Amino acid sequence: ESEFRRVFTMKLRALASPVLALLRRLSPPPPPPPPLVQSPLWGRLAPALLAVLVCWLLPALLYLRFAREGTATSAGAGSAARAGAGRHRGVLYGSLSSFLSVTAMAVMFPFMQVRRDALGCDALCQGGQTSLRSALTLVGAAVIGRASDRVGRVPMLWVGTAASLASIVISLCSDSLTGMWLAVVPAALLNQNFSVCKALFSDYIDEAGGTDADKAGAVGKLGMAVGFSFMVGPILASALISDYRRALLLSAAITAASSVFLLLLPTPSRLSRQQRGGGGGG
Repeated sequence: ESEFRRVFTMKLRALASPVLALLRRLSPPPPPPPPLVQSPLWGRLAPALLAVLVCWLLPALLYLRFAREGTATSAGAGSAARAGAGRHRGVLYGSLSSFLSVTAMAVMFPFMQVRRDALGCDALCQGGQTSLRSALTLVGAAVIGRASDRVGRVPMLWVGTAASLASIVISLCSDSLTGMWLAVVPAALLNQNFSVCKALFSDYIDEAGGTDADKAGAVGKLGMAVGFSFMVGPILASALISDYRRALLLSAAITAASSVFLLLLPTPSRLSRQQRGGGGGG
């Protein structure tokens, strides 16, 4: 029976081969690939810039208009003090520092998948790195939050910036999958700057005698800065650089630039932190 099956299979293949060859000859060849069109830089950036205009600039202009109207209609010394609390210069510098810090991370997004493929990081590897990053962020949020209550907010912002630079240096020095895993650790564990900035802004508002609405407005500005950086970072990377190593160098430069605004941050009084009763990890 096995011999009969083997002979039958061989004869079937012999009969099918001419038919398949004929079908290959009759089938049309695949169309040639379309010509590569080098669109100008403006043509590549126009959709993203339009999205930034509609989603961010127009709402920001409306926000400024309503804020000015609210300031103009407010009266009395208490209203003036609350308006001043909402415009604390530390909120501005902290938001700018967070914008540059997250932009430095976002410039690597367009090249991360290509980098993983080049190093052979499959789905299991990517899932493992995501889980490791989440676990380290959970631990770091508690540790850095407690440390910011005891040591201070601004020093912990410096620790987070140094951790980001350490991750970039590891990625630059280690061109391997092991280096990619090691680069996850410093930034995920120690860079909790977003949470620390929220606590720092609350300290500023408490120190200036602001209200909960002022705190919400300050945190809203921080969230707007971070969201805007996620839009600017990938656009900047795709327009200026073309490989992963240059993305790392650009990320290091932007991270270093963010530290300039950390130098300008005023240190809140210890009394304002004691009034809040902690909360650095929130």
